[in-house]
Amino acid sequence: LPDDKKPDTGPAPRNGMRTGFSRSSLVGSTSSRKLNDEYNLKFNLNYSADRRTAERYSRTEYYDTGITPFEEDEKGLTSANNLSARIALQANTPKIYLKIELNADIRWHDAESSVMGTFSRTQKSKTPSLSISDNIQLVSRKGNRTFTLSSLNTFINKPHKLYVPNGAVPIRQHLRASAFGSTTEASFGWSTGQWKLRTRAGVESCFRQLESELSGLALGGYPTQNKSGNYSITPYLQSSLVYEYSNFRASLSAPVRLNIQAYN
Repeated sequence: LPDDKKPDTGPAPRNGMRTGFSRSSLVGSTSSRKLNDEYNLKFNLNYSADRRTAERYSRTEYYDTGITPFEEDEKGLTSANNLSARIALQANTPKIYLKIELNADIRWHDAESSVMGTFSRTQKSKTPSLSISDNIQLVSRKGNRTFTLSSLNTFINKPHKLYVPNGAVPIRQHLRASAFGSTTEASFGWSTGQWKLRTRAGVESCFRQLESELSGLALGGYPTQNKSGNYSITPYLQSSLVYEYSNFRASLSAPVRLNIQAYN
């Protein structure tokens, strides 16, 4: 066909526009203090914030007049705030080594999305979290005897929420996840001549829990609430005796370990 008789096969008219803004800030502080010749104290504090907004508009038209143009006007907002703190005490003397460290991390993140147009929808979410941990290390030396203690504990909690407007009955979902973990160990060492004796005992434990709840949405008989959890505890004990002379080495070890688990 002549060029003036050919149908137009180009894309359907489409218009779009997108804009976005972001704002971020970061503040930190560090302090170190020498309490005396053997003890030092350190402190760290940090805060960060990030806020972002975005807008997007699009419209698609079709050559077929029977198809309704597709139109979307979307607005989004995300906000993230983080606060962390750390305190550490450290000592190193001829008789002991001591380190105590405490950490805390708090986060609260929010998000909101709204879409207007052919298919309108809106949702909001809140996802905060809290984490607290400690780390303790102790080494005591006295002559040919040594005592060691170490402990690491962590707690995490995340209560999340989701909200979706849905006419007269909005959809809400609550989710809470938490966990606690701990590892603690103590050991004793003794040596005389060619003989060395070491005994170590400790406990490893972990607790987890998950809770969820959904409302405003019919699932046809399926449960909308859930609660589950599990824990594990592992105590252990190990003694070892070592004999060393010149290029000869002999050792005897007797480990005992017990693992206890439960689910619900």
